[in-house]
Amino acid sequence: MTLILTSCTNRKRYQPEPYLDTLNLPRGTLEKTASNWVSRRNKANSHYEAGSLYVGRPMKDARNAAQQINTSLYIISAGLGLISILDTIPSYNLTVQSKSQGSIQKKIIEPIRPMDWWSALNTTLDKKNPIAGLVKIHKRELTLIACPEVYAQMILDDVLTLNDEDISTIRIFGPRTPDNFPVRFRNLIMPYDERFDGPDSPLPGTRTDYPQRVLFHFVKDILPGSSSMDDITVHRESIKERMETMRRPALIRRTPLNDEQIINLIRNCWETAEGKSSKMLRVLRDREKVACEQGRFANLFKLAKERYSL
Repeated sequence: MTLILTSCTNRKRYQPEPYLDTLNLPRGTLEKTASNWVSRRNKANSHYEAGSLYVGRPMKDARNAAQQINTSLYIISAGLGLISILDTIPSYNLTVQSKSQGSIQKKIIEPIRPMDWWSALNTTLDKKNPIAGLVKIHKRELTLIACPEVYAQMILDDVLTLNDEDISTIRIFGPRTPDNFPVRFRNLIMPYDERFDGPDSPLPGTRTDYPQRVLFHFVKDILPGSSSMDDITVHRESIKERMETMRRPALIRRTPLNDEQIINLIRNCWETAEGKSSKMLRVLRDREKVACEQGRFANLFKLAKERYSL
């Protein structure tokens, strides 16, 4: 059996209770903040199945990948640790994305790395190194992990606790700058690159859903043709061959705007985008040539809608 792990998504179907929003956490040390957060999480009143809570294309593609090979799906959550898509969990707002409003780094008085938060959170949950633990349970089985670079940094120390035999079963999809990682971890990152977002891409999309798109491509088009389920060299070479057939995307220069400028632009483009957030993001990026990260856009879209009663 092959396991699939994916990072959580910022978009959730249900609003979190105020006490489970990072914005409402008091500032403190790493250990105290982790303890405070877990205490709040344990007191949550409302719970939902993880598979219905997280929404958006990244989660959809991860689920499709799991269904493609009829396997289990796990979620790497900066707020809850490692969970199954079948677990019942509270809604929350916490991330290790430093530019997000829900960034936990903003609530910790000392400088921390994403991996420091992951360690403190799981130690408090009494589930230290949960990814390594899951891999050990499923020895000789592939573990496919789709996540953006910051989440790969978050789980770095967890994964590196594995011995050579166990770590060789991991394949990582998403980080675009492998040189930012230690060699032992870098070798696990599958060599997809920007060409996957070029004009020949079999699964076009955004940077936000890139990790899950390349994961889905791997399980659908690479994994079935592998000569060995356990040979990472075969997988790497197969991906490189596919990348050679794809052209790089055309360079598009987009203009950075401040929050107020983007909110006003959303208002002016409301009818063009039919009031739909997915269409609005494409209008801003493709027609207006505006630079706006997807998580930031989601917050500004909501503010514009509320402010102008759209």
